[in-house]
Amino acid sequence: MTDPADPRMRAEVTVSQAAIREPSVHGHSLIRGAPERPVSTLPQAPGQRLLDRVREALRLHHYSRRTEKAYVHWIRRYILFHGKRHPAEMGADEVTRFLVRQGKGDKDRVTLLPAAVVPELSRHLEWVERQYRRDLEKGAVWVELPLALSRKYPNAGREWAWQWVFPATRTYVCRESGQRRRHHLHESVLQREVKEAVRRAGIPKPASCHSLRHSLCNAPP
Repeated sequence: MTDPADPRMRAEVTVSQAAIREPSVHGHSLIRGAPERPVSTLPQAPGQRLLDRVREALRLHHYSRRTEKAYVHWIRRYILFHGKRHPAEMGADEVTRFLVRQGKGDKDRVTLLPAAVVPELSRHLEWVERQYRRDLEKGAVWVELPLALSRKYPNAGREWAWQWVFPATRTYVCRESGQRRRHHLHESVLQREVKEAVRRAGIPKPASCHSLRHSLCNAPP
């Protein structure tokens, strides 16, 4: 994975005079709820960098700084993946190559599921489905889907197949759609649980969720 702090990640391309649109895939804006229109309609300083314009577009639509950092991070990775080509020069084919590229060493890895956790996971999914059915009766069952998918299948967001395996304890109302949704558990919940498990196991070295990722990626095939 590319390190976001790597100096190579700096935005080195300046905005061209062409009509650069907000980040989009196959014609759909990646800024959910935002109208797809040229970023050039936003106020800009001469020679303003592309990622600065992306930040302006996100802030215009009141997205959080955390969301802004995520968008900028992935746009940087997309640009670097294609040899620092400007996104205005690329299209759907480049997006597809970036999203379906092979894993490290040209080998995609398979996530392991220990047999010992299967019964407990099955019970958990049964509980999640019961909660889903209760939410369905109250109309609070939507989950957020990629924009292109939600347009093609407008009711998919409330189907059981698309619900989160580890749903959040609370629901929220989406400002753009007015739907009451249930998101996944916040990552900090898992981080706290892993930290507590490390403490109970008596492991003296620092360990985190990221440690588990590296232990899997570096394991022999």
